[in-house]
Amino acid sequence: MDKKYRAAITFAVIIIITVIPVVLLRTTKNIIEINSDEDFLNYSFTGNGTASSPYIIEERFISSEDTYAISITNTSKYFIIRDCYIADNFEYGIYLKDVKNDTASILNNLIFGHGIAGISLLSCDQVRIENNLFTDNTKGINLENSNYCTINNNTISVSEYGITICNGDNNLIVNNTLKENSKHGLIIDCESRLNSIIANEFNNNTLEAINIDDLCNNMLIYHNSFINNNLAGISQAIDNGLHNNWFFIDTSEGNYWNDYDDSGFYQIGGTANSTDPYPLDEPLDYLY
Repeated sequence: MDKKYRAAITFAVIIIITVIPVVLLRTTKNIIEINSDEDFLNYSFTGNGTASSPYIIEERFISSEDTYAISITNTSKYFIIRDCYIADNFEYGIYLKDVKNDTASILNNLIFGHGIAGISLLSCDQVRIENNLFTDNTKGINLENSNYCTINNNTISVSEYGITICNGDNNLIVNNTLKENSKHGLIIDCESRLNSIIANEFNNNTLEAINIDDLCNNMLIYHNSFINNNLAGISQAIDNGLHNNWFFIDTSEGNYWNDYDDSGFYQIGGTANSTDPYPLDEPLDYLY
């Protein structure tokens, strides 16, 4: 059976099991647009926007052809977006811009069919993006000028790109599955620095699983599994940056590459001439 059809069937089963009960509880086709702290009061969210009682945006079914399903900009209140089903919006599923540091969490959502990105952050720091399922987006997650964010335990498949980071520093990408995307699993460009890519699975992406552009530097990349990416090429990753480490120096452990030939190191493609000097014998079998 074709991979795309298998993914579609799997996603349909997930929707039947997890989404339909939620939709029966609270269904809306109206977008959510918040451009200031006061705009939260236009909706019937629980919570009061404090750290101990954040606004909860949950159990929403949003399917339309507007620019955004959920757009939140220029806010300082705390909020969580969770357990939502967000489908087939014209450009973005969830769009955050200029929200205050460490006030936003995006958890346990099903997000698919978006023309630009399932989730996009612009100038947002310390955002948590965890346990979401993405499919059939141009980009699953897009970060621009956003730092110290945590992208943890998401599955991104059957899109063009899994995760893209532009001018993003000190972000943690951990425990994610990026598979069967038609281009790259992860792209890091625009002078991004000091991002950590740990314990992710990159599986059957058409091009290189990770693509690091020039001027991007000091990445830490280890304990990831690279399986059947860029089958038409030589390497499963490409590094055109500077001083990026493809292993964890404290333990002398790198990444698992299913095409490693026991030559002593794994050669990374790109102008940096990077190598993984400590390839793992088998994929990591635990989460961080």
